[in-house]
Amino acid sequence: MKNVVSLWIILLLGLIAYSQDHKWYFNYNTGKSEIGHDIVCGDDGFVYVAGVEYNDLDHDIVVIALDKAGTRQWVYVYEGEQDKAMEVSEIHYGTDGNLYICGF
Repeated sequence: MKNVVSLWIILLLGLIAYSQDHKWYFNYNTGKSEIGHDIVCGDDGFVYVAGVEYNDLDHDIVVIALDKAGTRQWVYVYEGEQDKAMEVSEIHYGTDGNLYICGF
């Protein structure tokens, strides 16, 4: 499960670039289980991945920014309330340069 995010990024970047060869991959490993749900390329050149990290008690929303070389620029984790499950369904890069996360 922990490699799901890496696999997801590799597959989607291949589709975005219309190529079967990947240029890089990124592994986000926190010791929890992670799942990537959506990915978007911003006008700023960054790739943004939205997903969740979870353990037995709670789900946290995670947004990761990567540069064109696949280097992590920042990670934002929204922990919310204890013992509450949260999910991400979509991430959008707005014309105003902001990220919009959809989920529950």
